[in-house]
This record gives sequence, C-alpha cells and structure tokens, in this order.
Amino acid sequence: MPTSPLAVLVAALVGTSEEAIKQKGGAAKAYLVGIVCSLIIAFVLAIFVEQHPSANLLTGAQTGLMAGLGLVAMTAFTTSTFEGRPLKLFLIDAGYNVVGFILAGAILGAW
Repeated sequence: MPTSPLAVLVAALVGTSEEAIKQKGGAAKAYLVGIVCSLIIAFVLAIFVEQHPSANLLTGAQTGLMAGLGLVAMTAFTTSTFEGRPLKLFLIDAGYNVVGFILAGAILGAW
C-alpha cells in the first residue's frame, strides 16, 4: 500500500515506521477507533450546535471552530508541549482536527 508524504512526515516526527505501526495492529485498528470516536464527537458537537437559537451552516461552522480551536487544539498543544513533540507535528495533528470540527459543525448546523 502506498504511503502518503504526510504519513511519512508524521511517522518521522513521531519516531516510528510503517513496520512498527503494522506490529501494533496496523491501520485497521486505528481506523476503527477513529470511526467510533468521530461518531461520539459528532453527537456531542450536535448538542453544542443545537444550543444556538438559529442554528445554520455558518453558526455550526463557528461552533465547530470554537470547539476545535478552543478545546481540542489547546488541549493537544498542552499535551504536545509536555511530551516535547515538534511544533510541526502539533500543527498537523491539531490542524486536521480543527478543519474536521468546522466541517462537522457546518453540516450539523445546516441539517
């Protein structure tokens, strides 16, 4: 299976390899955990979005931004700092989460 340049960069920043990931259960385990966690996140984010009196695509996206940047990214930054991880790795990890929260919030708000 081909590996993306981003996956290679993240593996290098974490200090692991594709072989080590396979030995720990491979990508299937990670995808399963990711799907379950994403469903829980969507459920909780939907509760946040519905608290807005006139929820729509924009207010949903704003709620996603606030949750992603204010809660997820800041928690991840604290953890990343204590673990001594490179800033670039934090930006990759937090960046895709914040974008995901914005998109999920927008979808939930429009729904």
